[in-house]
Amino acid sequence: KPFTTGHFSKLSLSLQENDKVIFFYSTASRKKGSGFNYTQEMAKEVFDIVSIALKRTYGNKLIINPIIPNSLGKSPSTPTREIFKIIDYVARDDPQMTVDYGINPANIKQITIYSDPRDIKMYTRNIGTPNEQKYFGNLVQDDRLSFDSGLTDDGGIDRMISSMRDTYPDSKDEELEHLITVRGSEVRSCVIGGDCESLRRYLPDFLITKEKNAIIDIMSQEKTLSSESLLRAFIKTRLVG
Repeated sequence: KPFTTGHFSKLSLSLQENDKVIFFYSTASRKKGSGFNYTQEMAKEVFDIVSIALKRTYGNKLIINPIIPNSLGKSPSTPTREIFKIIDYVARDDPQMTVDYGINPANIKQITIYSDPRDIKMYTRNIGTPNEQKYFGNLVQDDRLSFDSGLTDDGGIDRMISSMRDTYPDSKDEELEHLITVRGSEVRSCVIGGDCESLRRYLPDFLITKEKNAIIDIMSQEKTLSSESLLRAFIKTRLVG
């Protein structure tokens, strides 16, 4: 939170290597990692901007599936659960996948999950155990299911650098390698520090300048509100004291 160049590097790799990509995006709040409160409302506003830009850039090749919390802030699902649901659809040739995503699972030759290395360990921990059939059916043994971090697999980070070239045609490999490693907490820290230059650079370049500025404004509003709240609390304390 928000969608950074680090997230984009995996998305761009998946788009380069597959005929169809399903992208899960949660609009739940997030504070962990930077102390900045990325609210549910903020996540929704930012997602709306990112979603429009992604559809404009990648068209029907990309299916965007937002996971929107209810009024109490609780999500009906998570990206992880939805990915396991997709795996189950393909493993069982479930026609419900055609209803939900417009994709006939019987026509899928290969499915690849692109995710963070830590998440991949979570996905794959049941492979080679008695639970493998339960979670993956015959997909693993038939070599139809794979997991890819884009960092440690064949080709390593070079594959992600290559996939980002169309979006960053003038960037050097070293710059792209840095953008690939950017995490949401790093971006949120830029907001706290008022580092708009870095913040703008860490938002993917499929976003036009107007869209990047709108996202920065959305995130900066929360910083302003937080600062005002702290100031009011400080003044109140001084008056009471």
